[in-house]
Amino acid sequence: DSGSVRTIVSMVERLRAKPLFLDAHEHDSYAAAMTYLPIVMSSAYVTTTAGSDGWREMHRLAAAEFADFSSLASNDPQDNRDASMANPEAMVQWLDRFITVLYGYRNQIKDDSDGLLDSFITAWEARAKWEAGAVGDDAEGRVRMPTAGDTMATFMVGGRLADRYREYTQRTEKKKSGWKYLRKT
Repeated sequence: DSGSVRTIVSMVERLRAKPLFLDAHEHDSYAAAMTYLPIVMSSAYVTTTAGSDGWREMHRLAAAEFADFSSLASNDPQDNRDASMANPEAMVQWLDRFITVLYGYRNQIKDDSDGLLDSFITAWEARAKWEAGAVGDDAEGRVRMPTAGDTMATFMVGGRLADRYREYTQRTEKKKSGWKYLRKT
């Protein structure tokens, strides 16, 4: 019912959140990537380092980076297993993608490639955009679809005033999307 959708969207927007419309398959795949993949990565990292012959010595060098990256491995193992198996097809897909990217980094390091800096810059920019809230259709140059809030604003105050408000908010958002790593020369 469109009235129910409008009510929920209005409630979400009143909380200053943005509604996200996904089908169940998209949601489950994205949840696997954003929530469960890091658990597997963290656990594999701990298994790799703690399983090393040098672990007895190297654990003494473990600092904040180790603590941060290994923290998800400290979750309840059964919970980690259940989360990983909630959508095994999506998990395998995301793991395959991660392994491919990781293998690319491996080869860039092995070959002393100039592309390694580009890989780190790409990751740095993506992280900065996410942190600044500048990830989205506009930031990536695609056509912007009107939100439910845009539609309601046009309905409530008219198209011209809604357009002016949208232009104002886009200007402020554009400031957030200006993340570019300036190479040191």
